[in-house]
Amino acid sequence: MSDEDLRTLLRTEVLADEPPFGMTSATAVRAGQRKVRRRRVIVGAGSAAAVLAIGIGAVTLWPSERAGTRTSDIPPAAQEVLDEFDRATFPDLVDGEIRGVVGDAIPPDVEGRVEPRLDSWTRLRPEHYAHTDSWAAEYALSPSDQLFVFLRHDQSTNEGSARRHCRDNLDAGDMERCTVEVLGDGSVAITSVFKMRESRRGFTVPRANDDPGLWWYTRQVVHRRDYGFGVIARERVKAPTLDEADEMWSIAPEQLSAVATSPRLVYETPTPPEGCESPTFLMPKNGEGFARIRCREPSYD
Repeated sequence: MSDEDLRTLLRTEVLADEPPFGMTSATAVRAGQRKVRRRRVIVGAGSAAAVLAIGIGAVTLWPSERAGTRTSDIPPAAQEVLDEFDRATFPDLVDGEIRGVVGDAIPPDVEGRVEPRLDSWTRLRPEHYAHTDSWAAEYALSPSDQLFVFLRHDQSTNEGSARRHCRDNLDAGDMERCTVEVLGDGSVAITSVFKMRESRRGFTVPRANDDPGLWWYTRQVVHRRDYGFGVIARERVKAPTLDEADEMWSIAPEQLSAVATSPRLVYETPTPPEGCESPTFLMPKNGEGFARIRCREPSYD
């Protein structure tokens, strides 16, 4: 894809339905604040809208290197998983841990998909495992009921006041419910419920004039861990109202919390790939596709 092809795709796919630009500095600030809140609400929930070439450079910092992050000893159960980590057998460990907690909520004939990802959602081929920054587990409990578990080394989702996060999202109408619990080990669990709209390209923020038949309600627990790690356990059901969603949940909040806080749901970050300091990720058109990765030689001026 040439640079001109990319610019044309961005204009036609991303900007086609946009209204005329009319933003002041004040509206830009408010929009930015809402985007930050929504990113933290629906992180890992959407798929790429178009095939985009994105140059990404990232540096992974251990907890002791992150400013403002408390460090603590990793729990023995988590350390055991890290010491024996094997990406070939890790999917079975994750699947067994989740099923052991939720029990019959996952029918025996439902096969989960547990795999390494890029940014929780984008699938990677085995040969691109070194680019992994997260793991995801997905279960289609029924056509209108889905379970997701995301494992992430992403400090940005652990930053800020959890109670303020809830208050701001509730005040803005981006969440239906939100509560915070500080656990015995000092880690934080955030339980929330929010609504999303199904679209041709995945899921997005709902609009006031939406057809309620497109709405899905999400109940999730986000576990912020002291050692720079986080797990999200999320159930999503298709329902036109919150009352109907409350009748449809297959997994109790206590079970979601037990999944999110399981110390065994932790993984070892892969060694960065050699000779690929400036990768370009070609994102798939939908959640079933795989990212394509192009490695370019670094240029020195």
